[in-house]
Amino acid sequence: MKKSIQSVLFAFVVLTVLLSGCAPDSTRVPPTSTPLPLPTDTPLPTKTPIPTKTPIPPTATIQAPDKTLEFLNGVQVVYIDTFDDSSRGGWGFDAGKVKDGILEVIGKNWNGLVRDRDFKDNQGIIVDFTYTKGSVFEMLMDSGEWSTDPYKRFGVYVENNAPKINVWVKQNFLGGSYMSGNLKLKPDTSYTVLAVLLPDGGFLTIVWDPSDPSKSLFYRESVGKNWSNLTWKFRIGADSGTILFDNYREITFDSVK
Repeated sequence: MKKSIQSVLFAFVVLTVLLSGCAPDSTRVPPTSTPLPLPTDTPLPTKTPIPTKTPIPPTATIQAPDKTLEFLNGVQVVYIDTFDDSSRGGWGFDAGKVKDGILEVIGKNWNGLVRDRDFKDNQGIIVDFTYTKGSVFEMLMDSGEWSTDPYKRFGVYVENNAPKINVWVKQNFLGGSYMSGNLKLKPDTSYTVLAVLLPDGGFLTIVWDPSDPSKSLFYRESVGKNWSNLTWKFRIGADSGTILFDNYREITFDSVK
């Protein structure tokens, strides 16, 4: 009986060992799989803001010379050319050139230049000028084609240091009156000229010394209504000498005093 019990115990132990070898090992940890990196969003390039144009401050108002205010109301300078930029344009040249900040015209056969724009009533020009001894030249406004019936002209004609008013209709010379005033021109001295179109079919021309505006010459004439509501060109012509121009300005005005 004792032997039988021992046999049973032995068989039980053997069976237990066999069963434990077949059971899964609960302590074995399965290998951890290496995690795959999740794709991250590729950052988009930062949008560079489109540069905005830096606003350019408006050009300061250019004051008209005080001398003009003695004769005109509501004067405004609407354009200026100081001849510092030779490529600026705006002129048609038969003779003359822009250099060293000035406009130079050498007189020969009345060649010259014309401003490339039209002028109307209540408009005009101001320009500084200097001339050499013996110069003969003219600064003028004209309307129409030369040698045609509608042609009209008024201007300042300078010869022997004496400025005259030069008026033409068609091909007829109407006069060369000397300008009145207390200014005597001389070579190699800077002067300023104003020439404007009046609304009544007339014109006004003034020449003065910018270093002493009390010294001036003056001429005003009302020709007639057939001189109003026209388009005009500003021209410079020279027959001899060298004439230098600077600080060319275009003006408008409300009325004449």
